[in-house]
Amino acid sequence: MKIGISTYSLSREAVAGRMNVEDMIDFVAENGGEQIELSPGDWCNTADNAVVDGIVRHAKERNILLSSYTVGANFAKESADERKAEIERIKGQIDIGARLGVPVMRCDAGSRPVAQCTFEQFERDLPAVAECCGIIADYADKYGIMLTMENHGFLFQHSERVQRLLRMVNRKNYRTTLDVGNFLCADEDPVVAIQNNISYAAQIHFKDFIRIAPGEYLPAGDWLHTRAGYALRGTIIGHGVLDLPVIADIIKKSGYDGCISVEFEGPEDCFLGCKQGMATLRDLFK
Repeated sequence: MKIGISTYSLSREAVAGRMNVEDMIDFVAENGGEQIELSPGDWCNTADNAVVDGIVRHAKERNILLSSYTVGANFAKESADERKAEIERIKGQIDIGARLGVPVMRCDAGSRPVAQCTFEQFERDLPAVAECCGIIADYADKYGIMLTMENHGFLFQHSERVQRLLRMVNRKNYRTTLDVGNFLCADEDPVVAIQNNISYAAQIHFKDFIRIAPGEYLPAGDWLHTRAGYALRGTIIGHGVLDLPVIADIIKKSGYDGCISVEFEGPEDCFLGCKQGMATLRDLFK
C-alpha cells in the first residue's frame, strides 16, 4: 500500500497563496509519503496544459505517484438537459486526468441539501444518476482510468446507497473511494460500513472526527450536523472517535493493496495534521 495525502488537506495554504501543487508534492516527499491525490480548487488551473505538465514533471522528479484526480460533479439534476451538460463537463475533466496520467479519478455522483436526502429522494434520483455515471465510466475506460464515487454528500453516503449505485452502474471500472470517516455523516457505524464496502474500494481516505451527541454540550466552533442531530468536527487522525486499529485490520484482511490517503479537514495546523496523519497510517499499516 502507498501512503500519502489528498491536496485537499493543504488547501487552506493554497487558497492563501502560500502553496501550489508542486509545493505539496515536495511536502509529501519530505515527510515519508509515496503518493498524492490531486483535489484542486480554484487555486489550481488544471485546464492549463502547462500547469498539468508541470505537475506531472515535478511528481516524477520527486518520485511521488500522482494517484488520483478529483473533480466535483452532481448528476442529481432536475432535467435531462442539466445532466447532459454535466456529463460533457466531466468528460473534459477526464481528458485532464488522462493528461495527468492518473490511474484513478474520483467524480462525485450527486448531492442535495441535507433535508432533501431522504431515502425516497435517493430512490427517485438513483436511476438517472446511475445512467450518467455509466456514461462517464465508459468514457474514462477509453483511457484505462478507474472512476470512483465517494461516500459523501449525504445523498450517496450510507454504505447501502453506495452499493446500490455501484451495482446499478455495473461497470468494471466504476468503484468507490472509501472514506473511513464519512459514514459518521450518515449516522452509520464506520466499522460496519467499512466491512460492507471494502470489497468495492479502489482507493481509501483516512480522516477522524470529534463527535458530540444531540443534547450534549457543544463547544464553540464550526460543526457539521447530521440528519440525526450529531455534531461532527474534523480532527487529526487518531484524535477522534474512529476505532482506527479495527478499521486498519479490516482493510488489511480484505487484501486491499491500493493507495491510502490522509484527508485532513480539522481546525488544527494542516501541516501537523498531515504529518501526524501519515505517521499514524504508517504505524497502522506497517
